[in-house]
Amino acid sequence: MEKKCGWCGKKFDSKTKRAVFCSQKCKQAHYRARKSQITLPEVNMKVIEGGQSMGTKSLVLAVSQIKGGIATLDAMSKCGPKEYRLLCEVIAANLAEVLAEVGL
Repeated sequence: MEKKCGWCGKKFDSKTKRAVFCSQKCKQAHYRARKSQITLPEVNMKVIEGGQSMGTKSLVLAVSQIKGGIATLDAMSKCGPKEYRLLCEVIAANLAEVLAEVGL
């Protein structure tokens, strides 16, 4: 049965009638975006990567991954190796500030 993926929009052959996503990767991306409940600002955002513009879903996934990285760096700033704690704290703060500036 041919279906359209609920995340990337590609057509795929479904083995069951309940399938919504074409792959585990799309299923996981949808879950992460839904779990973090990221919403993009109303501005028309176009990010160019490799000469192609990224879609909204790609931006949501990228922001989700960046926020996860910030959380990891924040944790490392508290209980990571002592010589890297300050560096992790500064990087996490700077990334969070940039996301806040663009409204994410």
